Amino acid sequence: SEFVSSVVALLEEDDSLGDFFFKRIVPQKNGNLSSPCRWYSRQGDHYEEVCGMRTVTSNKKVYHFSDSYQCYPRASAAARLGVVVVCALALSSIIMVSEMLFIQPSPHQLIGHVANGFLTPASTASATYAALPASSGMPSMAMMGLAVSGVLALVGRAKRVGRTARQAAAAPSTPASSARRKSSRDVSQPGDNYDAPKELDDESVDEVMNGATPTLDSVHSPDDIRKMSIPQLKDLCDDTRRFLVRSVSQTGGHLGSNLGVVELTAALHNVFNTPYDKLIWDVSHQAYPHKIFTGRRDRMSTLRQGGGLSGFTKRTESPYDPFGAGHSGTAMSAATGFAVARDHKKRVHDEAVQEGQQGVPPLSSEDDYTVVSVVGDGAITGGMAYEAMNHAGWLKLRKFLVILNDNGQVSLPTAYNEVHTPLWASDARGFVRHDRPKVGALSETLSKMGGMDSSVPDAVSKVLSSPSFQDARNTLKLAVKALCPPQLADSLGRIEEYGRGLLSSYSRGTMFEELGFYYVGPVDGHNLDTLVTVLKNLKQSMDEGKITKPVLLHVKTEKGHGYKPAEVALDKLHGVTQFDVKTGKKEAPKKTVKEVKPEPAAAAADAPKKMAYTDVFAKALIAAAERDSRIVAITAAMPGGTGLHHFEKRFGLDRMFDVGICEQHAVTMAAGMAAEGLVPYAAIYSSFMQRAIDQMVHDVALQKLPVRFVLDRAGFVGADGPTHHGQFDLAMLGCVPDMKICAPGDEAELSNMIYTMSKLDDGPSAVRFPRGSGEGVPIPVVPEFLEPGKGRVVKEYDGKEDEPSIVLLSLGARLSECKKAAQALSEKYGHHVTVADARWMKPLDESMICALAKGHDVMVTVEEGSIGGFGSHVLELLADKGLLGDGKLQVGTIHIPDKYQADTPENQLEKAGITPEAIVQKIVKVGEEKKKIPGNLKGLSIGLEEDIVPHKQVMQDTVIECVTYLPQKTSVYAAWLGLLVRPHRVFVTELVDRAAELLGDCSSVLAMKILMRFLVELANCRCVLFDSVLAVIQELVELRNSEEVHNKEMPVYTALHGLLVISPALYKDNKEAVDAIIGIAEEMKKGRAERRSKLASCVAASSEFVQEDDFDRLVGAVVSMRDQVWRAEESKESPVLLRPYEMAGLAPKLAVNQPEHMLEVPTIEWRLDRL
Repeated sequence: SEFVSSVVALLEEDDSLGDFFFKRIVPQKNGNLSSPCRWYSRQGDHYEEVCGMRTVTSNKKVYHFSDSYQCYPRASAAARLGVVVVCALALSSIIMVSEMLFIQPSPHQLIGHVANGFLTPASTASATYAALPASSGMPSMAMMGLAVSGVLALVGRAKRVGRTARQAAAAPSTPASSARRKSSRDVSQPGDNYDAPKELDDESVDEVMNGATPTLDSVHSPDDIRKMSIPQLKDLCDDTRRFLVRSVSQTGGHLGSNLGVVELTAALHNVFNTPYDKLIWDVSHQAYPHKIFTGRRDRMSTLRQGGGLSGFTKRTESPYDPFGAGHSGTAMSAATGFAVARDHKKRVHDEAVQEGQQGVPPLSSEDDYTVVSVVGDGAITGGMAYEAMNHAGWLKLRKFLVILNDNGQVSLPTAYNEVHTPLWASDARGFVRHDRPKVGALSETLSKMGGMDSSVPDAVSKVLSSPSFQDARNTLKLAVKALCPPQLADSLGRIEEYGRGLLSSYSRGTMFEELGFYYVGPVDGHNLDTLVTVLKNLKQSMDEGKITKPVLLHVKTEKGHGYKPAEVALDKLHGVTQFDVKTGKKEAPKKTVKEVKPEPAAAAADAPKKMAYTDVFAKALIAAAERDSRIVAITAAMPGGTGLHHFEKRFGLDRMFDVGICEQHAVTMAAGMAAEGLVPYAAIYSSFMQRAIDQMVHDVALQKLPVRFVLDRAGFVGADGPTHHGQFDLAMLGCVPDMKICAPGDEAELSNMIYTMSKLDDGPSAVRFPRGSGEGVPIPVVPEFLEPGKGRVVKEYDGKEDEPSIVLLSLGARLSECKKAAQALSEKYGHHVTVADARWMKPLDESMICALAKGHDVMVTVEEGSIGGFGSHVLELLADKGLLGDGKLQVGTIHIPDKYQADTPENQLEKAGITPEAIVQKIVKVGEEKKKIPGNLKGLSIGLEEDIVPHKQVMQDTVIECVTYLPQKTSVYAAWLGLLVRPHRVFVTELVDRAAELLGDCSSVLAMKILMRFLVELANCRCVLFDSVLAVIQELVELRNSEEVHNKEMPVYTALHGLLVISPALYKDNKEAVDAIIGIAEEMKKGRAERRSKLASCVAASSEFVQEDDFDRLVGAVVSMRDQVWRAEESKESPVLLRPYEMAGLAPKLAVNQPEHMLEVPTIEWRLDRL
């Protein structure tokens, strides 16, 4: 307490203490503790908060020592005495070393540096003390080890202080623009020195946009990087950083994260033998330098465009991308899989060699590769990362390196742009400031692990990673294991572990060590000398087997490093569109002259103001929360992207919970809140919701807990590609019992749905909406409750009852496209169109949908979702209600294609057929077709099958061409046409009459067969045209004796087939027909065996309708044909008398290609006992 009092007194007098000490002081604002890196200092007539170089105006100044540096209640008396000893050693060591180095610090600086060196070892030791039982005491050897380690750390820090002072005194001041690399002291942070420049000067802009990049130009693959020296690598990094800013300013993309890993990427490719060594990037939005170094620089202009480079790693894009990504937390799991596969292959090879198998190829060094995964400090907060670490550490995987890219942005306020109002307002100088605390205990731990400006941790990391140290360490471990009892050996092992942590002064790596990893770091991620040395040491130690467990290298980087606008931006320019290189501010995409269509001033003034759906949601939720204090909001590291930063600004962190990149935890946490009576809204991107499906089913829906899911970015999201498309949510959630799912057609509907969900307490509910702005629909002041399962008709047609009509049934924000398509169909094509907004996918508005189905000829569902979603639910409903099999209603679905794709949202919607023009084209697809047979007959028939609106003239022309032209397989397509005309009975009679007229013009049996096949299929369709069909059959029977017909068997077979098809309507009352068919069967005693076999089947099919006195005669004819077939030498197979589709009278080809139509043929009960 005396020490703290003296420090506070000194702070009152002097502001020049070391910045490291400031992180240990916590202010108290109006009785509430704020974030743990703030203190106040008097500046004239007001007080300013200071954290290193950061300042912001305040009016309060109260000091409190951080809780983490108070006494440790679980520590024994001996442990507490040890802390006092370490304090004394630290103070005396600093004084002696300072005198030895001829440093004469002032008393204020002395105490600051004492605290700077003392507090970190003490806090690390606290973990040791807290883990000990109160009665156990600490072994004297452990106490000595901790004390010595602390003294060594303090000596190293004193040396650094002296070195820094001497360098500062000797080095002349250099402009930041001319320095190759700035130290972290010179790097501005959000809210740093307000007087620092926030944009580039004209000379720097010209250098970025037009400057030469000679070193980068010489790199065509990582092989070129592996030949470079450290100075050359530094030049490469400078060139790469300029190229990145230049390129991304034109294409958009993730900028800040890539600027922060340039040196790390260069060092990795310099040390490791990629692509044989596997380099796996977590999320991989920071892999732009990796793409540039691996031969894809020339394609960077196509970044995140259709057919261009992906914004993430992609296996099909390059052999240097061993694993694709896009979501966080996947790299270590994938790396574990690679390492296990490598070791498995090696084990199988070694066993084969030991068994003496011949021809076993030898393993090369490339087969025994190293697996490297790069994981960010944000991604490592997710549960999947710890699952992988837990397993990899347990497996003790060798040659397994995890690089923790710690850029201090765990609580990054992602997805801020001009559309959203910032939570943290700008001050008079135009700079945005935020005081939002970091998310999660891990982020606080990482933030306490030092900065990039210390040479001591770098030097210690070089030592701890070196093969020599590993040799000594392994030797001591073997000696301790052999000479000491297990309990003492374990204690000594822990002393070694904590001692390594204390040596680096900043280290909090105990957590990783306990998971089975060998921890090294932290090291400066922008110091190439340190990075390359440490990576080479680790690679050598792993290759030589001196490190036989997974390794975690902790690298400290700065997001946006080297580009001033990114360094000072609130979000570090995390994700950008096209921007101005000088300021970093967003620019409108450049358009050609033809694309610019100026609107009249009056029209522009009258245009409704469009709000982003995200902002509409935030506004509606805030309004609902004003009325109901139970409402809380949850987000998974996306407060800006989901709009909940507005909610946080209004209600604070007591009602808005950012859980980090942990969607699974967010959903189950919301379930717990709902179980206790709160009204939680979980706002999660649609694509990220995929990660929490089990929690949604098991923890929420199964218990019918009223959690409200808000799925932003539903549908296409554009340049981020298929990893971020929200296309599967409807299909995933739609199969979950008791889940209510809605989608707004405009902004007003979204506002109403957010209010409605607050009233739904009988189970979970979800609302989905796309990225971007709405339609400018006014938002109601008083929201309306929308009854679940009730849709609305937006536009009704007013045509005649007997004219074909169409209904467009929309779900979600594509309602406006349906309205435009309906207008085009009405104006250009004269169709009568109804437009309906379903509102709810679950439950569906059954009464509205069934009424629309009965009142229209064509129904088309429109959704921006995958197959298995809204359209599938509507089809199931219509099938259950018996509205699909009557032949009157045609139903089509428009949805996202069943494939992954990347392009702009506009192009993706066009490809999916969800634009107004595409919807119209889908409905009136049949156009002018070339009338060439046979080349276009199949395409024409398929087009007719897929088309929705009938075209009478095209159908008539097709029938004529089917009879006129005689390709070999035309009969099959004629059968298809027969099925296609079934729903359109209005003009079937005309088609049949026209076909009968053509019979007289047919000069070949094949033409007759084609015509008969068409007529037979009409009969199968039960078109009640039996008289016309029978007349044609009788003409064919007469032709069997004609001299003009060379193959008399053909018309006999065709006639018999036709008679059998129409037999259900003839046999009971037409004795002549029965006699004719039996007579024909009896005459078929010669001819090809295959044909006689089929005729036997057809005759057998007629047995159902033959009277008892004629049955024996019919059976005799069938048996006679069967026996003749069996005796035929050319027949290698037995006759097929019981083929179900032939017995039923269907054409064989048709039954094979269209089996679903068999459902419409009456089932025939065979008289097997007599037949």
